[in-house]
Amino acid sequence: MKRSIVAILVLVVVSAYGQTPEMQVISGAAEALGGKNRILSLKTITIEGHGQLAYQNGGGNIAAAPDAPQKWINTNGVRRTMDLEHGRMRLEQRLVQDFVFAYARNMTGEVRVNQVLDGDIAYNMGADGRPARAADAGVKARRIEMLNNPVTIVRTALDPATKVSNFRKAAKLQLVDITTAKGDKLTLAVDSVTRLPDWVSWLGADTNLGDVIFRTSFLGYQVEKGLMLPYGYNTMMDFRDVVLRKQTKNAQDLCRRVETAGLSMQGCPVRNAF
Repeated sequence: MKRSIVAILVLVVVSAYGQTPEMQVISGAAEALGGKNRILSLKTITIEGHGQLAYQNGGGNIAAAPDAPQKWINTNGVRRTMDLEHGRMRLEQRLVQDFVFAYARNMTGEVRVNQVLDGDIAYNMGADGRPARAADAGVKARRIEMLNNPVTIVRTALDPATKVSNFRKAAKLQLVDITTAKGDKLTLAVDSVTRLPDWVSWLGADTNLGDVIFRTSFLGYQVEKGLMLPYGYNTMMDFRDVVLRKQTKNAQDLCRRVETAGLSMQGCPVRNAF
């Protein structure tokens, strides 16, 4: 009898609003970000900025104590280009160790990263301009990286092939679980007042710790060409709450489809990035 009552209540909620509680969260987030149509019209997102990475995911400190000083690697000239239509991404950055170790080039900005995801293939570009295929685990990791953005995660949740489930509340946040068409699983937290995405989390592998939960928080939202986008990103894992990556945006570029009515359009040189 109780199950029947619950089922009836769920049907009433869905029929009253035309959406499940999970999709109400996603729709609310889409509107808060700038609107469903604007999000779905995006072709590319390019983010330029700077930040820091935790050396060896926080495992390279001078001691194993939880309060040992963190060693950081500065990331300069960060440029992340995401081709949303074709599932491609390129990350370019220079790495500068903020501590003395091994080779001088590690501390002078000579170490450059050029990582690419192209559908189901991940590869790295070497200093000589030659590509080297990355491991299969890199494909999933880079797909998750693409979803570490409020617009891309909400856009993915709006895809009919994506499963959005398990609505629940945690303090002022509304949480839903998202399973993409590729089978990647994440949890999205949305602020119940502003409706803006607060963070996204997922279960991932760490070489030394095994499976851990990673979480990227979105900070300092600003308007960019009609969309609300964060100024900062902060990624941490649940082992000792180690902060793995901090990134601050210097510039951001959005490119939309020409046929989208009422939205300005500019050139989309994304193919030159891959």
